[in-house]
Amino acid sequence: MKISILDETILKIRDIFQVDIPDTGTIIDGLAAVDQQLKSLMKGEPPEKLLQLIWNPETGDFYVDVGIEARDINSEWIPLMSEPLRLLHEGSTVLINPKAGL
Repeated sequence: MKISILDETILKIRDIFQVDIPDTGTIIDGLAAVDQQLKSLMKGEPPEKLLQLIWNPETGDFYVDVGIEARDINSEWIPLMSEPLRLLHEGSTVLINPKAGL
């Protein structure tokens, strides 16, 4: 899966993260993998965990200010905002803007 985070600080580090998630993986697994890559690239803990800025584990929803565009390998739209725990298959592409609604 390819994940792009449209955040000024993160774009300076890397514009596209290629993450491998299990066949039963979701965007939450993908964001956790991006957090691990950021931690490695930044030689320690990122300032804030990306997953915590985007997804509310108590409600299981993305925060309202987050914008998400997700496509499968055939460029078909994936409704991640309404289905954050939807399985994502190999070849999916996700663009996330943590501050789209601000």
